[in-house]
Amino acid sequence: GGKDALVPAPITRQLHGYYDAFGLPASALKPVTLDAAGHTMPTTAYGGACGTTDEPYIGKCGFEAAHAILDWIYGPDVAPPRTTPTPAGRFVEFDQRAYIPATGIFSYLWGTGLDKTGWVYIPPACAAGERCRLHVVFHGCKQGQSFLPLRRPPGGGLYNGTTFVRNTGYDRWADTNRLVVLFPQAVSIPWKNPNGCWDWWGFTDADYATRDGIQIRSVRAMIEHLASGRRD
Repeated sequence: GGKDALVPAPITRQLHGYYDAFGLPASALKPVTLDAAGHTMPTTAYGGACGTTDEPYIGKCGFEAAHAILDWIYGPDVAPPRTTPTPAGRFVEFDQRAYIPATGIFSYLWGTGLDKTGWVYIPPACAAGERCRLHVVFHGCKQGQSFLPLRRPPGGGLYNGTTFVRNTGYDRWADTNRLVVLFPQAVSIPWKNPNGCWDWWGFTDADYATRDGIQIRSVRAMIEHLASGRRD
């Protein structure tokens, strides 16, 4: 976002250098800049003002980041989104604790930064047994379901709940492109991770940035379960 003062452009450019150091070719990256956007998840018409940097960091920018991401990954053949407001599929809450490797007495929350439950969106075609792809969506800081904002979230209640899960547009594209969408959930930990971020600085363990990190291992277990086709 051109008006993003929270994570300004020089820092996002450093991310390109990070990937370059791991040998990722420049052709595998596609930076997109929205001059009028603040620190926000851009949507077509949901959220606060596009140029605002404020909870829950979803802004109506006339641009859908979910579409841009899916189009970049799956190519130009992405089908147009569902046009009706009501999801055709189901948002399903599941127990994340079953996928977290044992780390001691606090095998979730304090030790891992992972919430008790996560969410998955399943379009009708996928529920009926058609072959579908799986897309994983990581929410940002202060966007998890259990985050307690200073002001009531748009949908009411005390916590964010499914504000991010249901309103960032992924379900609209999932319905028409046979995509199961996994929304794992991080959780706030006082003094350790108060904003409920995913671990990008090492509050869980020294392997936070690799495949051996506790959070990545947990999400990988979720992926493998979904890919197995099991319905439990």
